[in-house]
Amino acid sequence: MAIIGFNLHKLFVERKKTKTGKINIRTNIDIKDIKKNKVDLIKGQDILSFDFEFTINYDPELASIIFGGTILLTATSKEIKETINEWKMKKIPPQIKTGIFNAILAKCSIKALALEEEMSLPPHIPMPRFSEQPQK
Repeated sequence: MAIIGFNLHKLFVERKKTKTGKINIRTNIDIKDIKKNKVDLIKGQDILSFDFEFTINYDPELASIIFGGTILLTATSKEIKETINEWKMKKIPPQIKTGIFNAILAKCSIKALALEEEMSLPPHIPMPRFSEQPQK
């Protein structure tokens, strides 16, 4: 299986108020729907379409960032059928889930960092820091 498409169709950023003190940042990935689809670029092959929502919430009610989008994935007929059958029970096969979630995190986190900078929000992931080593 390979990811052949990643499209955002929703981007929402809201800073509700200025807050000092302890801020809790929670992230969540929610798969909204999985469908069998066709793409004009790949004739004769079905694909899987994953609709998702990635949210970052700053508590207590400081801000929120929401991304909505779709990931397109090539798969064999057997993989598509198994995935669709598991989705009927709101489950995603682990081998697919890991790749999909990592792609969502990679794409959305980069965009979120830029938005957080623009909105003067703390980053939702720890940033690398340089620290000076004591000389011996």
